[in-house]
Amino acid sequence: MNTRLLTFATKLGRGSVIGIPFAWLFLFFLLPFIIVLKISLSEGDYSPPYHAMLLWTEDQVSIVLNYYSYLSIIQDDEWSYLAPYLSMLKLAVISTIICVVLGYFIARFLVKLHNEKLQKILLWLIALPTILVIFLHGYASYTGNLLAPTGIINNFLLHTGIISEPLASLSSSFMIYLGVIISHVSLVIFPVFFQLNQREYSCDFVIQKIRISNLPKMQLIIGALLVFICVIGKYLIPNPLGFESFESSSYLTPYLNSLELAFFSTFFCLVIGYPMAYAIARAPKSSQAILLLLIVMPTWTALLIRVYAWMTILGNGNNGLLNQFLMGLGVISTPIEVLNTYIAVYIGVIYAYLPFMILPLYANLVKHDQSLLEAASDLGTKSLMAFWKITVPLSKNGIITGCMLVFIPIIGEFVIPELLGGSEYQLIGQTIYREYFSNNDWPRAAALAVIMLMLLIIPIQLFNRNQSKQLEAK
Repeated sequence: MNTRLLTFATKLGRGSVIGIPFAWLFLFFLLPFIIVLKISLSEGDYSPPYHAMLLWTEDQVSIVLNYYSYLSIIQDDEWSYLAPYLSMLKLAVISTIICVVLGYFIARFLVKLHNEKLQKILLWLIALPTILVIFLHGYASYTGNLLAPTGIINNFLLHTGIISEPLASLSSSFMIYLGVIISHVSLVIFPVFFQLNQREYSCDFVIQKIRISNLPKMQLIIGALLVFICVIGKYLIPNPLGFESFESSSYLTPYLNSLELAFFSTFFCLVIGYPMAYAIARAPKSSQAILLLLIVMPTWTALLIRVYAWMTILGNGNNGLLNQFLMGLGVISTPIEVLNTYIAVYIGVIYAYLPFMILPLYANLVKHDQSLLEAASDLGTKSLMAFWKITVPLSKNGIITGCMLVFIPIIGEFVIPELLGGSEYQLIGQTIYREYFSNNDWPRAAALAVIMLMLLIIPIQLFNRNQSKQLEAK
């Protein structure tokens, strides 16, 4: 009898331990999702904001499903945006193919140089157009001012008498493709270069030795996806050159804006957070707790207050602390506009989510065996090469975890873009908010939220797969 009671108590205890997390997930994730899904399949109205799905009669219950909200998102004003999207899709596909082919051969050329200083200089030059596109739209503006019918080249040729009329070819489709490729090819070059640079090549590493089996397929796929997403998501190059555009009211644009913001914010969080996590992991143990406290301490303050603080810092005109500081130093003579731009959005997002990148990286880096780096140094490997070939691969799990913790919540970010980006920078979180509270169209807003969740399933599955591999390895 005692044995049966003990067995029952053991099973009950195990069931409680396992059941509580599942009950929590059901109550705070699955149940709200079911409610949102129900609203998305309801018929919209002004008051109440949606009709009931279940219709009760005396002898039967009817379920009414309405797919209009999903169809309206897909059709988007009777396909009025289809032609521009197809044009952008064509631009994205062709540019991606050219970037993949061109980027692979450029990466091979850089690897064959065997000159680290020259490689670094060339890599910086290759990355410069992409950096300008991300932060300043500078390359797009530069391309437009340079190649447009009233641009610098045409004006120069007209004033010198070489031509009598502006060259329309400078603002043709060819120049659009050229601008897109130059500003995005680095997204293919960098992952392929770092992969090829890890291999050992002999002096006869020439173009004839290319084999499909030897291609860095994963790096090429990653680069192709990066180029495709960035090109189809933004009109950075085509707009200044007169390429046809579409209205920002389309629902696809906020999704692509959100994906682009999440990707580049995650990338910059990784670039900034990795050195910080590495420095904390290598600091004396007595200082690590204090350094981690400094990283986590800003999160103790409400996000809204921190965003308002950034609004004060980045404020336009003479009211912004940044403008006051730069004008006081004499760096600028007139105030610069940072607030209500996408630059301010990136600053706020990176600031808010950087701790979520640093903490998992630190938890991984602090466990590394330093004797591996010492052994590599004894064998003549340079410190930077040892770091790249030993430390970075060992920290892969921390990198994946940190990227998922940053990427997933940024997709639906609302507060930071709304306050720092203004109305011009539309993300899916703002679009959902507008449909809920401004248009009072709850079913369409719920449909947008469901689609966003479907998009997040991919990174969530990758995260779960990585976590499962970690548990299996232990």
